[in-house]
Amino acid sequence: MFGPNISGTFPCNIVTLPIELLYFNSSLSSEAIVLDWATATETNNDFFTIEKSIDAINFYELGNVQGKGNSTNTNYYSLTDTNPYVGTNYYRLKQTDFNNQFKYSSIISQDYQDAINFSVYPNPLENGNSLHIKCSEHHNTPLDLIIYNNLGQIILHKTVKTDSQNEIKLNELQLTAGLYVIKLKSETKSSFAKLIIE
Repeated sequence: MFGPNISGTFPCNIVTLPIELLYFNSSLSSEAIVLDWATATETNNDFFTIEKSIDAINFYELGNVQGKGNSTNTNYYSLTDTNPYVGTNYYRLKQTDFNNQFKYSSIISQDYQDAINFSVYPNPLENGNSLHIKCSEHHNTPLDLIIYNNLGQIILHKTVKTDSQNEIKLNELQLTAGLYVIKLKSETKSSFAKLIIE
């Protein structure tokens, strides 16, 4: 069972895992979010998966960490999210047995602020229309523009620059209806924004 509710934990029903989980925490480290957890005991534990979300509803796999199988010792684990969203990031811990049965922990959240400040419009966007990305400042150097679907898969990746109005325009954007995440990245900063395609 989980222990007391920790700072940054998203309200959620606590579940029983085939491990005794001491804690599941998140913390900021430079331009990353570190997820760490510890177990007091493990039974038939194959591996852990950290899953990530921008809305606490749609999760995708961030990475796996091998478990200890069967253990009565305290074991410590960690995994680093090197591409956090600007704003609130949600995470949950998935524990998988050797027989492929699995259970989830409660959801925790971590805010991250280190941004290229920008907004997207119109949002929602009708499929096939042009998308405008408005930055708060002009960027003379190229930026990486990446669009992810709600499974964390890259749909579009291109190098862009802001125009004289500090804008980037994507003409006739062809995406199926759904939730997307837009990432703008410079050499030192990165930012994310949600985009809904209708």
